Amino acid sequence: MDLEGVDIVERNVENGQPEVIDFEYEDFFKQGKLLPPPIKTFQAREELLKYVQCYSLLQGYITTIKDSKKDQYVTLGCDRGGSYRNRTKTPIEERKRKSSSRLINCPFRIKGVKLVDGSWVLRVATGAHNHEASNDMSRSPSFCPYSKEEVVKIKEMSKSGIPPRQILASVRPAQPKVKEELVDGEMMKKKYEIPTISIAVPGSITHNAQSLELATRLAGQIARAATIFRVDEIVVYDNKNSTTDAFSFTTAGRTDDDEIDASILVRVLEYLETPQYLRRRLFPMYCVGPLPPLDAPHHLQKHEWCPYREGITLIEKSPDSTATLVDVGLYKNVFIDETLEPGIRVTVAMGYNADPEIEHSHKVVPSSMPKEDLGLYWGFKVRYASNMSSVFKECPYKGGYDHTIGTSERGLVIKPSELTIPRFRHLLIAFGGPAGLEQSIIEASSLEEKDVHEVFDFYLNTCPHQGSRTIQTEEAVFISLQYFQEPISNAIQQS
Repeated sequence: MDLEGVDIVERNVENGQPEVIDFEYEDFFKQGKLLPPPIKTFQAREELLKYVQCYSLLQGYITTIKDSKKDQYVTLGCDRGGSYRNRTKTPIEERKRKSSSRLINCPFRIKGVKLVDGSWVLRVATGAHNHEASNDMSRSPSFCPYSKEEVVKIKEMSKSGIPPRQILASVRPAQPKVKEELVDGEMMKKKYEIPTISIAVPGSITHNAQSLELATRLAGQIARAATIFRVDEIVVYDNKNSTTDAFSFTTAGRTDDDEIDASILVRVLEYLETPQYLRRRLFPMYCVGPLPPLDAPHHLQKHEWCPYREGITLIEKSPDSTATLVDVGLYKNVFIDETLEPGIRVTVAMGYNADPEIEHSHKVVPSSMPKEDLGLYWGFKVRYASNMSSVFKECPYKGGYDHTIGTSERGLVIKPSELTIPRFRHLLIAFGGPAGLEQSIIEASSLEEKDVHEVFDFYLNTCPHQGSRTIQTEEAVFISLQYFQEPISNAIQQS
C-alpha cells in the first residue's frame, strides 16, 4: 500500500465492499497542522486509542470516542463535532446563544477496526476539519474533564448570560505546563508494559554467500522480515566457535574469497535499522546499494511529522554551551537541552508544536519511549553472541527471556490456530544454521542442557509440508514469524 502523500480512506458501502478513496495531504501540509493520523496497525485497541490521542494533540485538535463496539470497532471524531441542542422550555429568544460555542459540527472522523488476527487497523473516514488548529489544549474539557465544582460554576455563569468563551477562560485559565508534560510523556500516567519479541539467527548463514554483495542481500531479507513482524531484537550468534569481535569488521583487505563471518551480518542489520538520513554519519559501508528499504515508522522523510525522531549529535554547540545541536532529518537541525559528545545517536522528543519554524529546546528520551507512549514500532536492536549460550546469558532484559521457542524441521508439528503461547514479557524465537539448531546447542559448551527440548519451552516445525529438502534460514525467518502471528497476538491480548 503506497501511503506517500496519499491517505487511503475506506468507507463501508451498502453492498459491504470497501470504497477506496484517494485523500490528498497537500492542503494539510500547507497548514502544517490538523493532519489526520496515518494508517497504522496496532496490537490492541488501547494502543490505537493512545496513539490517536497523542497524535491529535500534537496536530492541534482533540479526538473523542463517538461510537464503539469493544471487540469490533471504535469511531473517533473531533471534540468540536456536533452541535448544541436547545433543551429549555422557555421562549427560544430567551436562551438563544449570542456567541460561538465549541461545537461547530466538525466533520472529522476516523475509525479503528479489529482484524481477523486480533490486531486493530486505523482508517480515515473524513480527514478534514472546519476550524483552525488550537494553540492551547490545556483549557479543553475533552483534554482535562471538569470537576464537580467547575460544573456548578459553569451552570451559574451560563444562566447569567456570560458568553461561553469567557466562561471557559474564567473557569480554567491557560496552563502552559501541559505542553511540557506532553513532551515528557507525563500526560500518560499509566504506561503499558509492552511485550518484546526477539529472534536469534546464526552468523554462519553468510558462509554460503558467494560474495559480499550476496551476504548483504541476505542480511536485508532478515531485516525486512524483522521489521514487517515488529521484532524488537535480533541476536546474531556465532555457531562456529569463533572469537570474532562483532565491531572489528572492516572491508579493507577483504576479498570475495574470504570467509564472511557473523560480524558483517551484525553491521548490515545495524545499518538497515538506522534511519537513512543518519547512515552516512554512522557507517562507512560498502556494497549496500541493492539493500531493500525497511520503511519503518522511525525512517521519516523531511516533510513527515512525528512526536519522536532519531538523530545524531553534532559538533556545534549553542552560544552558551548548554545545549547540543542534533541532526534529526528535518530541513534544519534542532537543539537538545543537554551537552553530549558529537556522533552519538539519540532519540529526541520533538515537543508539542509541529511547526518547524518555531525554535525551542528538545529533550533526549530512551529509545523505548515511542513504543511505550504511542505504541509505535521503533525498529530493532542488534546484539552479537559468541555462541548459543551467550544468547541466553547476555539477554539485555531484566529477568531474561521468560518464554523461548526453537524452530527446526525435526520439531513438533502444531497448527498455528491450535498453538497457545502463554503470557510473556520477553519472547525469544531461535533459528538454526545449515547444520540445524541442534548442532548450535551442542557447540555451546557452557550450556548445561544439551537436549533442545530442555533448552526451549517449545520446539516446533513451522513448515511441515515443505517441497524443498532444505529451507534457508532467511526463508525460515519469514515463514516462522508469519506462523507465530496469531499465537503471539493472542498471548499479547491476555497481558
